[in-house]
Amino acid sequence: MTGAVGSEGRIMPVGAVPLKVEAANEARMHRVLVPDEVDTADADWATPFLVQVSPVGSISQAYEALTDRPLRP
Repeated sequence: MTGAVGSEGRIMPVGAVPLKVEAANEARMHRVLVPDEVDTADADWATPFLVQVSPVGSISQAYEALTDRPLRP
């Protein structure tokens, strides 16, 4: 996962997401969580073929994306 976490548990935008996704691909990772808010400095970019990129907006969304269960029942 890449992103900063705000005080309310919100995933904040970060820069260089395309480079981070490419690094995950080179490390043979299959899934990357990224902030759902795009940094305006990042231009359009392509997702590597074997990497699933999941935009998330909060810690609870990130947890659910990784576990398929809600953080709080």
